[in-house]
Amino acid sequence: MGLTWLKNFLDACTDCTIDCLSIHWYNPATLASDLKNHVSQAITLGAGKPVYVSEFGATGSDAEISSFLEDVMPWMDSQSAVEGYAYFMVSDGRLLSGNVPSSYGATYANFS
Repeated sequence: MGLTWLKNFLDACTDCTIDCLSIHWYNPATLASDLKNHVSQAITLGAGKPVYVSEFGATGSDAEISSFLEDVMPWMDSQSAVEGYAYFMVSDGRLLSGNVPSSYGATYANFS
């Protein structure tokens, strides 16, 4: 999921100016603890730099994804190093159902 690459890059780029880290995460909605672990590892790698979860997405039923969002979004909000996050792909069949939020799109909108 990119953290090994990120660590190798940060280790090799000793003279670089890095303002923030951007990470992605995609997995089943049943793996909320995996997202939290992934973000926590990025925060540690960043050593005080802001972390953006610029894309994250979960697979599963609408109810599973809603439950996942209800768990992980408040958790990310509580992490001072997480400057922002965005769910992957605002499109019909994901966060939208036609022109209105899908069931888990409504959950996302209520927390963001």
